[in-house]
Amino acid sequence: MEKLKMLLFGLLLSSYLCDGYKILAVFPVPSPSHGILGDNMVKHLLNGGHEVTYVTPFKNKNPHPKLHTIDVSANTKLFDPNMLDVKKILDGDTTMQDNALMFVLMNTIATSTLGNPNFQKMLKDPNTKFDVIIGEFMFSDLYSALPAVLQCPFIWFSTIEAHSMILNQVHGPLNPAYNADYLVARIAPFSFSGRIHELWTLLVGLYHHSYDYHAKEVSDYETLIAPIAREQGKPVPDFKVLKYNASLLLGNTHVSVSNAVPLPPCYKHIGGYHIDEEVKPLPEDLKKIMDTAKHGVIYFSMGSNLKSKDLPDDLKQGLLKVFGGLKQTIIWKFEENLPNTPKNIHIVQWAPQQSILAHPNLELFVTHGGLLSITEAVHFGVPLIAIPVFADQYLNANRIQKKGFAVKVDLSRKMDQDLKIALDEVLGNKKYAETAKALSIAYHDRPQKPKDALNFWVEHVVKTRGAPHLRSIAIDIPLYQRVYLDLLALILLALAVLLVLVKKIVCLLTSKKTHPNLELFVTHGGLLSITEAVHFGVPLIAIPVFADQYLNANRIQKKGFAVKVDLSRKMDQDLKIALDEVLGNKKYAETAKALSIAYHDRPQKPKDALNFWVEHVVKTRGAPHLRSIAIDIPLYQRVYLDLLALILLALAVLLVLVKKIVCLLTSKKSDKQKKN
Repeated sequence: MEKLKMLLFGLLLSSYLCDGYKILAVFPVPSPSHGILGDNMVKHLLNGGHEVTYVTPFKNKNPHPKLHTIDVSANTKLFDPNMLDVKKILDGDTTMQDNALMFVLMNTIATSTLGNPNFQKMLKDPNTKFDVIIGEFMFSDLYSALPAVLQCPFIWFSTIEAHSMILNQVHGPLNPAYNADYLVARIAPFSFSGRIHELWTLLVGLYHHSYDYHAKEVSDYETLIAPIAREQGKPVPDFKVLKYNASLLLGNTHVSVSNAVPLPPCYKHIGGYHIDEEVKPLPEDLKKIMDTAKHGVIYFSMGSNLKSKDLPDDLKQGLLKVFGGLKQTIIWKFEENLPNTPKNIHIVQWAPQQSILAHPNLELFVTHGGLLSITEAVHFGVPLIAIPVFADQYLNANRIQKKGFAVKVDLSRKMDQDLKIALDEVLGNKKYAETAKALSIAYHDRPQKPKDALNFWVEHVVKTRGAPHLRSIAIDIPLYQRVYLDLLALILLALAVLLVLVKKIVCLLTSKKTHPNLELFVTHGGLLSITEAVHFGVPLIAIPVFADQYLNANRIQKKGFAVKVDLSRKMDQDLKIALDEVLGNKKYAETAKALSIAYHDRPQKPKDALNFWVEHVVKTRGAPHLRSIAIDIPLYQRVYLDLLALILLALAVLLVLVKKIVCLLTSKKSDKQKKN
């Protein structure tokens, strides 16, 4: 019996080891918050039984037998410390709201990472094999070129909200009529000028990203990656092909925190995966402070990048005065001791943020508005005051203020006065705490835990050989077609021709399978029949008759597991050709089987998803967090008809002016001739 137990244990262990995949995780940005996201992703992948090679600028604190690290700590020297100097930010002498500046910085980090001797050694080793690559996206597409050497699927990971620059790699940009650039602090619905500004920002960004930045990245690709692929005898695709060939986009988001916007099927929310499932106990000194706080606790932290000690002295004193005048206990994360600290203020140089947020006596969190801090606050149902400092924090702060569980305070030399007003508002109005609790319910009520969703979708990409069924069809449609610029050009051309004709006329007038033996299903192309065929992996011949069946038939024919035959009096001849094609070409059956695998590989069975989302709507009182912001934007604004009208009006005015000038000149010439 004991031997049998050992044998079973060995088989289970062998199965566990065999099921794991080899994963390359590239997290090269030398920022503590990015390190937190990278470390926790790697932790969950390791716990899922996978072998991970982790590219990081930070020292690994948790060794694991299946973890290999590639040290790119040289990246830490690439950040200019003045970029986050709080006094320079207050005086407007530095900014991280410039897309061009961010590209230069992140491209430098990318080339430093890919050119790092440790990384190059791994790439040049012909024995290096991975099942999938996960690359952190931060203003650089360069990591998407790695499959040229490593010959495996690529997954992007976005540390911030879904935005046009990253979505353009897998689907297409968001509609600027109701989605702000993530470095712009504007919240929809926008004014007319706001929508024009967002459209202009998007177009300029796409131009630079598609031409200026792209040219630099092509050069880097040809220098750092392509030569290795050639040396190993592997095909070297064009960088543009690799750039738009990601299998999946994992987002550090959840709709309870972000805006409800249309996203492609390859975008998967895993926001909150970095939060510990079991809250770690507080250190004894902090536990005592929080347990004995009769009037509750306010936690104040400006994150890991900005140093509170660098605040101007008069602002520090102003903040001490504001906090000292409250009845609540204050825990302030500060890098040095402060003299003359009021009794209710406790200075800590390090704070276990999640453990503090989880304490029942915590009433409010004053933060810089980073996405990790906001996600943790929603996780624990804590209201916020946000004081944004750089990058996406301005947009984050405006968004959570609009959601109703936070108040935004602008960073300034006199912000202590604004902070006092915000403290009175949030502490005195219970709607903020209630909204935070309601959003926390929506945040937790999801079909999979974030860490499970992470492992599921990474494994899904490997199992389905790159998840081609999740690839958005929009990525293959040129931008001008997606936004109907060709139609607009045709309309403008027609208007121009019409105006010319009108001008000519005016001038003329003025001068004068369930069974294993089933091989093929011939159907009318109804959606239920198609779904059942995909469920059982059976190829099709579709003979559409009415309604959506024509579109269904064309779509499944394009997907490669069906042939369409038109209904006609002589369709028997076409059907014979179709039968010979499907029965004689095994690609149809193979495609049907592959799609069947993708169809079945989902986190929930359809009936379970039905019950889950119906219950979710009830639990969250109508699921307002899922309501798309686009529904509140009129159609004419979504498609910029008012801007088009303005352009056409301007053209009409211009043409009238030209006509007036021409008529005036010809009239003067005629008068001179008469005099002569």
